[in-house]
Amino acid sequence: MGIWYYEYMTRHEPIVFRGQMSAAERQLRSALNRLLSQHGVVHGTLLTRQRVCGKKTCRCAQGHLHESLYLVVSEAGRTRQMYVPRRWEATVRQWIANYGQARQLIEELSRLHWDRIRDRQDGPFFADFWPTDGRSYGGTPPWSRFGTGVNQDGFPRGSLSARS
Repeated sequence: MGIWYYEYMTRHEPIVFRGQMSAAERQLRSALNRLLSQHGVVHGTLLTRQRVCGKKTCRCAQGHLHESLYLVVSEAGRTRQMYVPRRWEATVRQWIANYGQARQLIEELSRLHWDRIRDRQDGPFFADFWPTDGRSYGGTPPWSRFGTGVNQDGFPRGSLSARS
């Protein structure tokens, strides 16, 4: 009971079950979960560099430069670069594409929630998710069997919410 109890008692927002989400939100969350749980993701851009090695007898001395691939990312205003071996190129390219797909899915999910806020549409992310007046939206909260109840914000009593 320890980990499960702790997980539910320390949440800062009510738990949202799949049945309480719109079909579009369920599809977006499923696609994002599949992408993140089954594939690698990396943020960055691939950059090909051409250079001269410095040997006088090498082909690069006649203009046929050596090519190498680098993963480049900007973090906190600084550019970081890492050499990518040729055998890793296809994998790293796929991981970069996966990052772009994940970002697009998160943007679409954000757009759904933006619309919900704009339309003042109540949903499972708002305080009336598990009302304390006896009404029920799909059952009682999982922590209610521990006798803690919920406060007026829909959070379990004793959690780190604004009001307990």
